[in-house]
Amino acid sequence: QARHIDISKLPVLLENQQKGRYRVYLDPSDQGADVGLFCNQTYEKDPEIAKWLSTREFRIALSHGIDRAQINETFLLGLGQTGSAAPGERTLYYPGPEYKTLHTAYDVKKANEMLDKLGLTKKDGEGYRLRADGKGRLRLALTTYLGFLPFTRVAEMMTEQWKKIGIRGEVQEMERGAATKRVETNEHQIYFETQWGADNIYGHFPFVFPDNPTSPMGPLYGAWYSSAGASGKTPPARMRELMDKYRKSFSVKDQERTRMAKEVWKIALDELWTIPVVSNSPASQGVRVIKTNMGNIPERLWNSAVSDNPHIAHTETWYFKS
Repeated sequence: QARHIDISKLPVLLENQQKGRYRVYLDPSDQGADVGLFCNQTYEKDPEIAKWLSTREFRIALSHGIDRAQINETFLLGLGQTGSAAPGERTLYYPGPEYKTLHTAYDVKKANEMLDKLGLTKKDGEGYRLRADGKGRLRLALTTYLGFLPFTRVAEMMTEQWKKIGIRGEVQEMERGAATKRVETNEHQIYFETQWGADNIYGHFPFVFPDNPTSPMGPLYGAWYSSAGASGKTPPARMRELMDKYRKSFSVKDQERTRMAKEVWKIALDELWTIPVVSNSPASQGVRVIKTNMGNIPERLWNSAVSDNPHIAHTETWYFKS
Protein backbone atom coordinates (compact mmCIF):
# COMPACT_ATOMS: atom_id res chain seq x y z
CA GLN A 1 0.00 0.00 0.00
CA ALA A 2 1.14 3.53 -0.70
CA ARG A 3 -0.06 7.17 -0.69
CA HIS A 4 -2.65 6.99 2.11
CA ILE A 5 -0.58 5.65 5.02
CA ASP A 6 -0.55 7.89 8.09
CA ILE A 7 3.07 8.50 9.06
CA SER A 8 2.12 8.44 12.75
CA LYS A 9 1.63 4.68 12.34
CA LEU A 10 5.24 4.23 11.21
CA PRO A 11 6.60 2.90 14.55
CA VAL A 12 4.00 0.12 14.62
CA LEU A 13 4.63 -0.73 10.98
CA LEU A 14 8.39 -0.92 11.52
CA GLU A 15 8.04 -3.04 14.65
CA ASN A 16 5.91 -5.64 12.87
CA GLN A 17 7.77 -5.95 9.56
CA GLN A 18 9.11 -9.46 10.16
CA LYS A 19 5.91 -10.74 11.72
CA GLY A 20 3.77 -9.29 8.94
CA ARG A 21 6.16 -10.33 6.17
CA TYR A 22 6.40 -6.91 4.62
CA ARG A 23 8.91 -4.09 4.27
CA VAL A 24 8.47 -0.39 4.89
CA TYR A 25 9.94 2.05 2.38
CA LEU A 26 10.25 5.79 2.97
CA ASP A 27 10.32 8.27 0.10
CA PRO A 28 11.02 11.83 1.32
CA SER A 29 9.68 14.50 -0.98
CA ASP A 30 11.61 17.35 -2.57
CA GLN A 31 8.54 19.37 -3.51
CA GLY A 32 8.71 21.96 -0.72
CA ALA A 33 6.14 22.42 2.02
CA ASP A 34 4.31 19.26 3.06
CA VAL A 35 2.27 21.51 5.33
CA GLY A 36 1.93 25.08 4.13
CA LEU A 37 -0.24 28.04 5.07
CA PHE A 38 -1.45 29.49 1.79
CA CYS A 39 -2.32 33.12 2.53
CA ASN A 40 -5.08 34.39 0.26
CA GLN A 41 -3.68 37.53 -1.37
CA THR A 42 -7.02 38.41 -2.98
CA TYR A 43 -9.30 37.93 0.03
CA GLU A 44 -11.94 40.68 0.03
CA LYS A 45 -14.74 39.86 2.47
CA ASP A 46 -13.08 41.54 5.46
CA PRO A 47 -10.91 44.56 4.46
CA GLU A 48 -8.95 44.48 7.72
CA ILE A 49 -7.97 40.82 7.34
CA ALA A 50 -7.30 41.34 3.64
CA LYS A 51 -4.86 44.13 4.48
CA TRP A 52 -2.87 41.98 6.89
CA LEU A 53 -2.78 38.89 4.68
CA SER A 54 -1.33 41.00 1.87
CA THR A 55 1.27 42.60 4.15
CA ARG A 56 4.62 40.85 3.82
CA GLU A 57 5.86 41.80 7.30
CA PHE A 58 2.68 40.39 8.85
CA ARG A 59 3.17 37.06 7.10
CA ILE A 60 6.80 36.94 8.20
CA ALA A 61 5.76 37.67 11.80
CA LEU A 62 3.28 34.79 11.69
CA SER A 63 6.07 32.55 10.40
CA HIS A 64 8.42 33.49 13.24
CA GLY A 65 5.66 32.55 15.69
CA ILE A 66 5.59 28.90 14.59
CA ASP A 67 7.58 26.31 16.52
CA ARG A 68 8.21 24.01 13.57
CA ALA A 69 10.43 21.64 15.52
CA GLN A 70 7.60 20.83 17.92
CA ILE A 71 5.19 20.19 15.05
CA ASN A 72 7.73 18.11 13.15
CA GLU A 73 8.46 15.88 16.15
CA THR A 74 4.82 15.54 17.16
CA PHE A 75 3.18 14.79 13.83
CA LEU A 76 5.97 13.77 11.43
CA LEU A 77 8.20 11.86 13.86
CA GLY A 78 11.01 14.32 13.19
CA LEU A 79 11.33 13.19 9.56
CA GLY A 80 10.59 16.57 8.00
CA GLN A 81 12.66 19.71 7.52
CA THR A 82 11.75 22.81 9.49
CA GLY A 83 13.03 25.46 7.11
CA SER A 84 11.49 27.21 4.15
CA ALA A 85 9.33 25.83 1.35
CA ALA A 86 12.32 25.67 -1.00
CA PRO A 87 12.54 22.52 -3.12
CA GLY A 88 15.07 19.91 -2.02
CA GLU A 89 18.80 20.43 -2.46
CA ARG A 90 18.90 17.67 -5.10
CA THR A 91 16.47 19.47 -7.40
CA LEU A 92 17.45 21.48 -10.44
CA TYR A 93 15.79 24.66 -9.19
CA TYR A 94 17.07 24.72 -5.60
CA PRO A 95 17.73 28.45 -5.01
CA GLY A 96 20.65 28.07 -2.59
CA PRO A 97 21.32 27.45 1.12
CA GLU A 98 20.60 31.04 2.14
CA TYR A 99 16.96 30.49 1.15
CA LYS A 100 16.58 27.19 3.00
CA THR A 101 15.79 28.87 6.33
CA LEU A 102 14.64 32.32 5.17
CA HIS A 103 11.98 33.83 7.49
CA THR A 104 11.44 30.53 9.33
CA ALA A 105 13.38 30.78 12.61
CA TYR A 106 11.22 30.35 15.70
CA ASP A 107 11.60 33.78 17.28
CA VAL A 108 8.70 34.95 19.45
CA LYS A 109 10.45 38.19 20.39
CA LYS A 110 11.05 39.15 16.76
CA ALA A 111 7.48 38.23 15.79
CA ASN A 112 6.04 40.42 18.54
CA GLU A 113 8.32 43.31 17.61
CA MET A 114 7.24 43.08 13.96
CA LEU A 115 3.54 43.02 14.87
CA ASP A 116 3.99 45.97 17.23
CA LYS A 117 5.78 47.91 14.49
CA LEU A 118 2.82 47.29 12.19
CA GLY A 119 0.62 49.08 14.73
CA LEU A 120 -1.06 46.04 16.26
CA THR A 121 -0.17 47.07 19.80
CA LYS A 122 -3.55 46.99 21.55
CA LYS A 123 -4.60 43.71 23.19
CA ASP A 124 -7.65 42.36 24.96
CA GLY A 125 -7.77 40.86 28.45
CA GLU A 126 -6.54 37.48 27.18
CA GLY A 127 -3.51 38.95 25.43
CA TYR A 128 -4.84 38.74 21.88
CA ARG A 129 -4.17 41.63 19.53
CA LEU A 130 -7.06 43.87 18.54
CA ARG A 131 -8.00 44.90 15.03
CA ALA A 132 -6.74 48.26 13.82
CA ASP A 133 -10.29 49.27 12.81
CA GLY A 134 -11.54 48.98 16.39
CA LYS A 135 -13.85 46.03 15.71
CA GLY A 136 -12.57 43.68 18.36
CA ARG A 137 -10.10 40.83 18.36
CA LEU A 138 -8.01 40.10 15.27
CA ARG A 139 -9.01 36.59 14.18
CA LEU A 140 -7.55 34.52 11.36
CA ALA A 141 -9.63 31.71 9.85
CA LEU A 142 -7.54 28.61 9.12
CA THR A 143 -9.22 26.30 6.62
CA THR A 144 -8.15 22.66 6.81
CA TYR A 145 -9.41 19.48 5.18
CA LEU A 146 -9.09 15.75 5.74
CA GLY A 147 -6.18 14.77 3.52
CA PHE A 148 -2.80 13.07 3.45
CA LEU A 149 -1.53 14.93 6.50
CA PRO A 150 -3.09 15.87 9.87
CA PHE A 151 -3.66 19.48 8.83
CA THR A 152 -6.26 20.10 11.53
CA ARG A 153 -4.12 18.84 14.40
CA VAL A 154 -1.14 20.82 13.09
CA ALA A 155 -3.30 23.94 12.88
CA GLU A 156 -4.57 23.46 16.42
CA MET A 157 -1.04 23.18 17.80
CA MET A 158 0.01 26.20 15.79
CA THR A 159 -2.83 28.34 17.15
CA GLU A 160 -1.59 27.49 20.65
CA GLN A 161 1.89 28.65 19.63
CA TRP A 162 0.49 31.87 18.18
CA LYS A 163 -0.94 32.83 21.57
CA LYS A 164 2.61 33.90 22.46
CA ILE A 165 2.48 36.54 19.73
CA GLY A 166 -1.10 37.58 20.45
CA ILE A 167 -2.64 36.15 17.30
CA ARG A 168 -5.95 34.30 17.43
CA GLY A 169 -6.22 31.50 14.89
CA GLU A 170 -9.54 29.70 14.45
CA VAL A 171 -9.40 26.28 12.80
CA GLN A 172 -12.21 25.40 10.41
CA GLU A 173 -11.99 21.78 9.25
CA MET A 174 -14.01 20.98 6.14
CA GLU A 175 -14.61 18.13 3.72
CA ARG A 176 -12.09 18.50 0.91
CA GLY A 177 -14.64 19.36 -1.77
CA ALA A 178 -16.19 22.04 0.43
CA ALA A 179 -12.77 23.43 1.29
CA THR A 180 -11.87 23.58 -2.40
CA LYS A 181 -15.13 25.39 -3.12
CA ARG A 182 -14.23 27.98 -0.51
CA VAL A 183 -10.95 28.60 -2.34
CA GLU A 184 -12.63 28.81 -5.75
CA THR A 185 -15.03 31.46 -4.45
CA ASN A 186 -12.20 33.46 -2.85
CA GLU A 187 -13.71 33.09 0.63
CA HIS A 188 -10.77 31.53 2.50
CA GLN A 189 -8.23 33.49 4.51
CA ILE A 190 -5.48 30.93 5.19
CA TYR A 191 -5.65 27.49 3.58
CA PHE A 192 -3.64 24.47 4.69
CA GLU A 193 -2.26 22.51 1.76
CA THR A 194 0.75 20.64 0.42
CA GLN A 195 2.96 22.35 -2.17
CA TRP A 196 2.23 19.67 -4.75
CA GLY A 197 4.86 19.15 -7.46
CA ALA A 198 6.83 22.28 -6.64
CA ASP A 199 10.12 20.41 -7.09
CA ASN A 200 9.55 20.85 -10.83
CA ILE A 201 7.52 23.98 -11.53
CA TYR A 202 7.36 23.06 -15.23
CA GLY A 203 5.90 19.60 -14.73
CA HIS A 204 2.94 20.51 -12.53
CA PHE A 205 0.88 23.53 -11.54
CA PRO A 206 3.53 25.79 -9.97
CA PHE A 207 2.48 25.98 -6.32
CA VAL A 208 4.83 28.94 -6.01
CA PHE A 209 2.51 31.77 -7.08
CA PRO A 210 -1.17 32.12 -8.08
CA ASP A 211 -1.24 30.69 -11.59
CA ASN A 212 -4.94 29.80 -11.98
CA PRO A 213 -8.39 30.75 -10.58
CA THR A 214 -8.27 27.95 -8.00
CA SER A 215 -4.94 28.93 -6.44
CA PRO A 216 -5.19 29.18 -2.64
CA MET A 217 -2.54 31.93 -2.75
CA GLY A 218 -4.99 34.25 -4.51
CA PRO A 219 -7.69 33.05 -6.93
CA LEU A 220 -8.21 36.50 -8.48
CA TYR A 221 -4.50 36.93 -9.18
CA GLY A 222 -4.48 33.42 -10.61
CA ALA A 223 -7.36 34.34 -12.90
CA TRP A 224 -5.46 37.44 -14.03
CA TYR A 225 -2.35 35.41 -14.83
CA SER A 226 -4.10 32.56 -16.64
CA SER A 227 -6.22 34.95 -18.71
CA ALA A 228 -3.31 37.29 -19.57
CA GLY A 229 -5.08 40.10 -17.74
CA ALA A 230 -8.54 39.61 -19.27
CA SER A 231 -10.13 38.72 -15.93
CA GLY A 232 -9.33 38.62 -12.25
CA LYS A 233 -7.36 41.27 -10.40
CA THR A 234 -3.99 42.85 -11.19
CA PRO A 235 -1.30 41.55 -8.78
CA PRO A 236 1.22 43.82 -7.04
CA ALA A 237 4.51 44.62 -8.75
CA ARG A 238 6.63 41.96 -7.00
CA MET A 239 4.24 39.18 -7.96
CA ARG A 240 3.99 40.48 -11.53
CA GLU A 241 7.79 40.39 -11.71
CA LEU A 242 7.75 36.72 -10.69
CA MET A 243 4.96 35.90 -13.14
CA ASP A 244 6.84 37.61 -15.96
CA LYS A 245 10.02 35.66 -15.23
CA TYR A 246 8.13 32.39 -15.13
CA ARG A 247 6.29 33.02 -18.40
CA LYS A 248 9.45 34.12 -20.21
CA SER A 249 11.42 31.13 -18.91
CA PHE A 250 9.49 28.80 -21.22
CA SER A 251 11.10 30.31 -24.30
CA VAL A 252 14.79 30.27 -23.33
CA LYS A 253 17.50 27.62 -23.35
CA ASP A 254 17.84 25.14 -20.49
CA GLN A 255 20.64 26.88 -18.62
CA GLU A 256 18.87 30.23 -18.68
CA ARG A 257 15.55 28.64 -17.73
CA THR A 258 17.18 27.05 -14.69
CA ARG A 259 18.57 30.42 -13.64
CA MET A 260 15.18 32.10 -14.09
CA ALA A 261 13.39 29.34 -12.19
CA LYS A 262 15.71 29.91 -9.24
CA GLU A 263 14.87 33.62 -9.40
CA VAL A 264 11.17 32.72 -9.32
CA TRP A 265 11.76 30.68 -6.19
CA LYS A 266 13.81 33.42 -4.53
CA ILE A 267 11.00 35.94 -4.93
CA ALA A 268 8.36 33.51 -3.69
CA LEU A 269 10.38 32.47 -0.63
CA ASP A 270 11.13 36.08 0.27
CA GLU A 271 7.52 37.24 -0.12
CA LEU A 272 6.19 34.25 1.86
CA TRP A 273 2.75 34.06 0.24
CA THR A 274 2.92 30.48 1.49
CA ILE A 275 4.14 30.12 5.07
CA PRO A 276 5.87 26.73 5.37
CA VAL A 277 5.51 24.57 8.47
CA VAL A 278 7.27 21.29 7.67
CA SER A 279 8.87 20.40 4.34
CA ASN A 280 10.47 17.63 2.31
CA SER A 281 9.38 14.66 4.42
CA PRO A 282 7.92 11.26 3.50
CA ALA A 283 4.66 12.17 5.27
CA SER A 284 2.74 13.03 2.12
CA GLN A 285 2.44 9.88 -0.04
CA GLY A 286 5.93 8.77 0.95
CA VAL A 287 5.29 5.75 3.18
CA ARG A 288 5.05 2.40 1.35
CA VAL A 289 4.26 -1.01 2.81
CA ILE A 290 5.23 -3.85 0.45
CA LYS A 291 4.79 -7.58 1.00
CA THR A 292 8.08 -9.47 0.88
CA ASN A 293 6.76 -11.83 -1.81
CA MET A 294 6.43 -9.00 -4.34
CA GLY A 295 9.17 -8.50 -6.90
CA ASN A 296 10.62 -5.66 -8.95
CA ILE A 297 9.90 -3.10 -6.24
CA PRO A 298 12.19 -0.04 -6.34
CA GLU A 299 13.99 0.85 -3.13
CA ARG A 300 13.23 4.52 -3.67
CA LEU A 301 10.52 6.40 -5.53
CA TRP A 302 10.44 9.96 -6.79
CA ASN A 303 7.76 11.27 -4.43
CA SER A 304 6.15 14.16 -6.25
CA ALA A 305 2.86 15.15 -7.81
CA VAL A 306 4.87 15.44 -11.03
CA SER A 307 5.65 11.71 -11.00
CA ASP A 308 2.20 10.73 -9.74
CA ASN A 309 3.60 8.00 -7.52
CA PRO A 310 3.38 5.03 -7.32
CA HIS A 311 2.83 5.18 -11.11
CA ILE A 312 6.50 6.15 -11.51
CA ALA A 313 7.43 2.67 -10.18
CA HIS A 314 5.82 1.02 -13.24
CA THR A 315 3.33 -1.01 -11.24
CA GLU A 316 2.53 -3.06 -14.33
CA THR A 317 5.93 -4.76 -13.93
CA TRP A 318 5.41 -5.89 -10.34
CA TYR A 319 4.89 -9.59 -9.71
CA PHE A 320 4.39 -12.12 -6.94
CA LYS A 321 7.34 -14.40 -6.32
CA SER A 322 6.68 -18.13 -6.58
